[in-house]
Amino acid sequence: MISNLLKWLRVGPNQAESGIDRYMIYYGAVDHSIVQNLKKYDLVIVEPQHWTTERVRQLQAAGTRVVGYVSVMEWPTWNVERGKGLRSADYLLRDGQRVYFSEWDSYLMDVREPHYRQLLVDEIEGQIANKGMDGLFLDTVGDIEDHIQHTLLRNEMIHG
Repeated sequence: MISNLLKWLRVGPNQAESGIDRYMIYYGAVDHSIVQNLKKYDLVIVEPQHWTTERVRQLQAAGTRVVGYVSVMEWPTWNVERGKGLRSADYLLRDGQRVYFSEWDSYLMDVREPHYRQLLVDEIEGQIANKGMDGLFLDTVGDIEDHIQHTLLRNEMIHG
């Protein structure tokens, strides 16, 4: 499983290095009209849980590169599938409490936790690589610098 994902990660990013003039970031629900509209872009970044392999292929057949979005440092509560697998240790605690961002309805996560990292790998493999998407967009990685003030903790998050 993991070796297939690593192979995909080595191949995928090289496909998106050139020829991108028009792009769209679209995280909403998908229907036929959305697919038709997104075909006019060279690259789209999408929420992969809304996409089927067939719809990904429809965009790719039109010459559109499809990149799947993953929130790394935050668990957005709308991501029910990831939420089902979370454990208490996966949440980053500040003063003994989970860090909640009301603006995004999300929680800050602890990427030092092997279990949480495996959840991310499983999500990337199942929702992005297995659907044949062309790449991966890692969002919320900047939370490490924005919301982790303790230097040692920040370094552990960045360097493992």
